[in-house]
Amino acid sequence: MRGHLGRIAACHGVDVQPELIEWAEAILAGPGYRFTCVDVSNERYNPDGTPERTLAADPGTVDVIYAYSVFSHMNDEDTPAYLGLIR
Repeated sequence: MRGHLGRIAACHGVDVQPELIEWAEAILAGPGYRFTCVDVSNERYNPDGTPERTLAADPGTVDVIYAYSVFSHMNDEDTPAYLGLIR
C-alpha cells in the first residue's frame, strides 16, 4: 500500500491468526499502521474462536476495506454476515 498510495494516515490490519499479526507487526509496522488479532471463529483457521463477528472497528470510522483472499476462506453463513457489517 505504501508503494502505491504513498502516505496513509491510518491502516488497521485484522486477522484471526496470531502468527500473521505478529509477522505484520514485525515487517509492516510504521507510523499509522496497527494490527489486531481477533478471536473470531473461522472453520479453517480459528475453529475455537467466538461466533460473534466483528470488523474490529467502530461504525463510521473506516473509509476503505481491502479484503484480499478473505471471503474465499469463509463459509456460506459468514460471508453475507460480514458483507452486512461492511455495508
